[in-house]
Order: sequence, then C-alpha cells, then structure tokens
Amino acid sequence: MSSLGSQWLRLRVGLPSLGLVLMAGGAVRAQETRSTLLGTVKDATGALVPGATVEITNSETNVTSTAITNNSGYYEVPYLLPGGYTLSASLAGFKNMCGRASRSRSTAASTST
Repeated sequence: MSSLGSQWLRLRVGLPSLGLVLMAGGAVRAQETRSTLLGTVKDATGALVPGATVEITNSETNVTSTAITNNSGYYEVPYLLPGGYTLSASLAGFKNMCGRASRSRSTAASTST
C-alpha cells in the first residue's frame, strides 16, 4: 500500500474514533462546588455607584477576592468556595458598607460601618 493510501486509511479510522471521544465527553459533566457572587452597589438615594471596590472575604479561610463595579454599579466575583462571606464596598467620598452572605443565599444583608 502506498504511503498516501495508508495515511488516508489512518485518517478514515481516526476521525470516527475522535467523534466518539468528543460525543462521550459531552455526556459526562463534572459537579461544580464553586459559586459566583454578583450584585450592584447603590448609594443611599438608590443611584448606582461605578468604580466602587467590593471585597468579599471567606469567613473561614480569610481569603479575599476583590472586584471593581462597572459603569452600571455591577460587580461579579466567580469561583467562590462554599461558606460564609463578609462583603464590603468602598469608594472615596462614601461611607463604607459591610454585610454578610452565605454561598447558599442569593442576597446579602447590608449594614453601614
């Protein structure tokens, strides 16, 4: 068999095998234990606050993740492990805000500090 013919045979045999691997990979899903915390920062009048620094600290590990709010006051912090968190938001000229959240809850209670 010629070199070109054997390459074609390998390609024809290899492609269906690759297709089976890709299809099988799509059927298997990993369980994800991490979460994303997201929200908006608003001032006392309800106006959105862009450029605020949001710090989320895991209460058990003391690991802190930081995000900056966008022009709509929106922030998002992905890949948080299960547990309790302390949130704080700060921006020059504003009073710092602090709150607590649990990974299983979608909202956080806020209190001023």
